[in-house]
Amino acid sequence: MDRDAQTAALIRGAAVLMTDIHKNSLHKEFSGEAIVLVCIALCEGHILPGELASRLKVSQARVAAVLGVLERKGLIRREVDATDRRRMLVTITEDGSAACDSHLSMLRAKAGKVLDALGDEDAGNLVRIVGRLHEIFDKNEKKGKEV
Repeated sequence: MDRDAQTAALIRGAAVLMTDIHKNSLHKEFSGEAIVLVCIALCEGHILPGELASRLKVSQARVAAVLGVLERKGLIRREVDATDRRRMLVTITEDGSAACDSHLSMLRAKAGKVLDALGDEDAGNLVRIVGRLHEIFDKNEKKGKEV
């Protein structure tokens, strides 16, 4: 298969995959409150709101709105940074950690089903390729380029 045919197949496959992801509501698992909680938990339980927005590639206003909801639910706390009183730290609460753990367990179960359906060889290839894509996108982002 030449590069043009590969490109066309990739575009078609990506479009179908995105449709399948939306049909199965999987996109909701990687957005909104859940992904913010996961990101905070992965940052050792605390992070600055601006850094959170940067990591999630969303506006600070969007992060502030989600943090407000999470705070009202008792899943996070916003506290003045003890080392720099000009900064506000977002910290996950015990309830937030429990909600995050529950969400990650559900994601692991769903991902496990997909990997099982693929079989060992294809599952290994998928994990390798997704990792490689992340490296490529990350490298280009650091250079200020789009892929």
